[in-house]
Amino acid sequence: PEEIELKFDISTENCYVTGDYNLIQQVIINLLLNAKEAVLNKENPQIVIKMNSIKMVNQKSHPDLLPGRYAIISVSDNGIGMN
Repeated sequence: PEEIELKFDISTENCYVTGDYNLIQQVIINLLLNAKEAVLNKENPQIVIKMNSIKMVNQKSHPDLLPGRYAIISVSDNGIGMN
């Protein structure tokens, strides 16, 4: 709906992604649909899509990832949240 403000916070750094385009697109669409439902009855509804990259080096939290640059895509909203 047009009453929802959609903001983009996209890094200017080049970021190359290896993955299934359709699957990535579907995940982002699903996140946006969920965010839309969360803000529908909120005053000044807002959804933010962010994209930047991070350099991973010998990380303990994700040992299966190879060192290198990774894209981070996030969708957030100012909705009611979850229990």
